[in-house]
Amino acid sequence: MVKKAVKKEVKKDVMMGGDDAPWVRISKGGLYTKADKREVDEAGICAMLQQRMAAKAAKNFAAADKIAAQLQAMGICYLDSSREWYTKVVGEKKAVEAPKQRI
Repeated sequence: MVKKAVKKEVKKDVMMGGDDAPWVRISKGGLYTKADKREVDEAGICAMLQQRMAAKAAKNFAAADKIAAQLQAMGICYLDSSREWYTKVVGEKKAVEAPKQRI
């Protein structure tokens, strides 16, 4: 229960415009991606995410986009609305099958 309460407080702080809310690594993926628990420099990633948010706040969208591209190249997915991030499974490609037709 404590973890949920902390998450709610972080989300509330972010929605209220709190720029100092911490970024939290989560173990679940997004709607279309799976999370991977590989070793990464968590402090470095959080610093990059903070720099990206600061660049967006300063309306320096070119710098924010550059940081976002670096994070994506590292296989990092993030959710700005809740300040959560995760490492996605890298190199996993699944063949997409065509839907079966009913006859």
